[in-house]
Amino acid sequence: FDLKDRPSKGPENAKYTLVEFADFHCSHCKAAFEPLSELVKRHPDVRLVYIYFPLGGPDAPGVLAAEAAEEARLQGKFWELSRLLFEYQHALEEESLLRYGGEVGMDEAKLKTALTKHTHLARVLDAKKIGVGVNVESTPTIYVNGRPFGMPRTLDALEMRLEMEDERGRCE
Repeated sequence: FDLKDRPSKGPENAKYTLVEFADFHCSHCKAAFEPLSELVKRHPDVRLVYIYFPLGGPDAPGVLAAEAAEEARLQGKFWELSRLLFEYQHALEEESLLRYGGEVGMDEAKLKTALTKHTHLARVLDAKKIGVGVNVESTPTIYVNGRPFGMPRTLDALEMRLEMEDERGRCE
């Protein structure tokens, strides 16, 4: 995956890179947000990269939320806004997005311009194309070091997967 200029946390040269294709309007993505955040907090050798994959067409609620999130990334507030987008995923219309942006300290005028002009729409839809290209069919879809993560999206399962990555190639 091309991870350049994608929302991420954790070191770029991390031993483990988790790539998550997700939609802010998806309840399963909301449920995965905390375990993934906690994994990065507990493991300094983990990097989490978020790739927009809004479900539905260009008018779906997750699309405008992803546009707001991309503006938040540019303003250094992606993870703060993401937390609110997942928390209030039932209210992702422009007025609410502007309020959430203000709550996390974003420049609201820049956010309003970005949403009104759909400044980041092409970037969001291009990100989704990446997922389509690797057959992402649902959200969240997670890859660990480039390999699909097919386990439950719990902290225990994520940590088990890191252990499995350590064992990879060491058959005895």
